This record gives sequence, C-alpha cells and structure tokens, in this order.
Amino acid sequence: MKQPKGFSIARQEKKVYQLKKALYDLKQAPGTWYSRIDAYLENLGFERSLSESTLYIKEVDGQILVVSLYIDDLLIKGSSKELTDKFKEEMKIVFEMINLGRLTFCLGMQIFKKI
Repeated sequence: MKQPKGFSIARQEKKVYQLKKALYDLKQAPGTWYSRIDAYLENLGFERSLSESTLYIKEVDGQILVVSLYIDDLLIKGSSKELTDKFKEEMKIVFEMINLGRLTFCLGMQIFKKI
C-alpha cells in the first residue's frame, strides 16, 4: 500500500491511511446491493412478492424455491434439496457466498423443525 498522491507526509512515506468508513456506511450501498441482487434473482426466473419486496418465489416443474433477503443474508427454502443446491451454485458464480448452515434463529425467533 502507498499513501495517495497529494497526501504523503515527509519522512512518513512508509505509513498508510486507515479506512474509517466502510462500504456499509455509505448511504447508497444498500440500494446498490438490493438493485443488483434483485436484477439477478429476476434474471434467474424469480418473482418478487407484491406484499413483501424482499421475498422471491420461483416455481420449477411443480417445485417451489423461496428466497428471503435480509440486508446481505439470504434465507433459502425449497421443496427439494436439488433445487436449493442448484440455486446456491448459481449464486456462487456471481456472488461471494458462504453457507451458514441450517437456520435456528431469525430476527429473534427460534426456528424448530416440525415433527
């Protein structure tokens, strides 16, 4: 790393500046992120819910895939493992992703599997 031109200090050229404002602090960042993922999901054939703008639904051969967007996290639920796995692979092509595993808590609610 180097100091930017015009901001260098004599005899302190080896020092660099620390970034104090991350991308998430920018006012336009959430809108930019949402626009990008919205366009991508619609390109994959998802339909956005009319009542919940962060909920997307896709039907493929009678199977359903539901994606809920919360800030920069996705909650994915499908009627088949193959459908959800295919979707995750499609997402990894465009977005850097990690799988956090099965959902146990969401917005303060504990999720239980119905027996």
